[in-house]
Amino acid sequence: MTLSIGEALKLSPLAHGQLVAGAEGLHRSICDVHVRSLPAYHEHEQVNYGELIVLPSTSFQDPIELEHCIHALDEQHAAALVIAGHGISEQLIEQCNVLQLPLILLNTEAPLDVLEHQLQQTIRSHTEKLTIIEKQRQLIKLAMQTEEAALFDQLAYILNMPIAVFSRKKELLFSTSNWSTAKLTAFIPAKPPADMYAKNEQGCFLIGLMNHHECLGYVLIIHERELLYPQEELLYFQAADIVTVHLARYLNPDFTKKSYLWTLALQQHLHKQLNYEGFMTTAVDELRSASFICLVTRSIPQVAMVQGQLQLLGHAIRQISDRYQLVCTHIADDDRLTTIIMQRSNQVEQVNLSSFLEDAEQAIYELTNNQEHLLPMQVAISKPKQRLQQLQVAYEECLQALELCEQLKLSTPFVQFSDLEFNALLQHIPISIRTQFCSNLLQPLLDKDEHYRTEILKTLDAYLEHEASVTKTANALFVHRNTVLYRIDKVSELLGLDFKKLSHLMQLRLALVFYKLSSNPLQE
Repeated sequence: MTLSIGEALKLSPLAHGQLVAGAEGLHRSICDVHVRSLPAYHEHEQVNYGELIVLPSTSFQDPIELEHCIHALDEQHAAALVIAGHGISEQLIEQCNVLQLPLILLNTEAPLDVLEHQLQQTIRSHTEKLTIIEKQRQLIKLAMQTEEAALFDQLAYILNMPIAVFSRKKELLFSTSNWSTAKLTAFIPAKPPADMYAKNEQGCFLIGLMNHHECLGYVLIIHERELLYPQEELLYFQAADIVTVHLARYLNPDFTKKSYLWTLALQQHLHKQLNYEGFMTTAVDELRSASFICLVTRSIPQVAMVQGQLQLLGHAIRQISDRYQLVCTHIADDDRLTTIIMQRSNQVEQVNLSSFLEDAEQAIYELTNNQEHLLPMQVAISKPKQRLQQLQVAYEECLQALELCEQLKLSTPFVQFSDLEFNALLQHIPISIRTQFCSNLLQPLLDKDEHYRTEILKTLDAYLEHEASVTKTANALFVHRNTVLYRIDKVSELLGLDFKKLSHLMQLRLALVFYKLSSNPLQE
């Protein structure tokens, strides 16, 4: 970024001068400063774009030469003309006003070379601060974007200096420096810090990436300067925060470069930002033909989880997957956690995923019950898959299962897509057909008062969920079995159905599913 003449007049030493002409040209930008110490300034001398010309007051003797030189300065886009000394001719003032070339009188006894140095220092310092502000704006835009591919490259480009990013275990994840890995790693402390960590030495600024008192890694910014502006340090901390948020999404402080690239590619592939071929270029051999399941966890109600909840959940699932020697990959967002659990293709003993899921369900149950501040959670589980080509299918199954849970008002902690696949298929039936079927079968019940309708619908749900077992239905509803028998007899008579017939039960199940898939299907 550059400094305008108007802004420069507010800074020393020009703040001590006087603008005597060319006020309409204050928007001109200063790119350089040049003191002309010749007895006279000649029009044939080359002037750079945006150059601030400083001349002694004795430079112009010939009026014709003066006119030619002022025109030459304007044609070559000089920023302004500074006269050091005492007195300016009226002709010079008039020429600068006509050309809108700022003319500044600076009464100073300082040698011209000292004045040039002062001006250059002022402009350089202010320009650097303006550049820092612009970098901060760009970092804010970067932090707000959802696309995270090449984030480190974009960060290095904005900072305009080499950077290196390390995991907690000193694994180099990214670098734009030409220094060796050993030289870069020498800046990392022997043990991960327990709190905020920053160190500026040997022209490098090292910041620990802290997330809820856990060190995720480090970012090293190579500025190669002895001193930093306070605004620059703030800029580097802002950059470190962006890296922290990025790495925290994956809940894996022990990243290697390969596992980081794999996780980043997995995230892009699940969100359909990277095709399968591009994704597989990051896969290690033992995972290329791995079987897997996908889990998507969200809070109930669906809001951003409380601080640290995703981290606790991710660590709990990772501990269980480690116990089963499974590969666990997390991708965390504000309101959900996506997890891919994989069996290595070279794993000698294959794991029973049902056992893993039972342990995971128990761990999540204990987590939410032992820590009252945590929101209740719901985990959707895909069907087991045998090929990585089915990753997007597995992810979509989880999302569809969660959507169906909302529509069917299911709040069970664990829900498998296979249990809801029948409902998912029914969604593809046109709404008009679903509405008509539901109306034909359930209308007599829906015409009853709200209390009766709600009680009977709840009974029918439990009755079908427990395979038409009166005893299990009564236990689930905490009522006597005779109460269930009475309600079933009454509603079967009301709807004209015989619940002893499988075909009638199927019709009832379809009608109830259609009813739940729409908030009010009879008014669609």
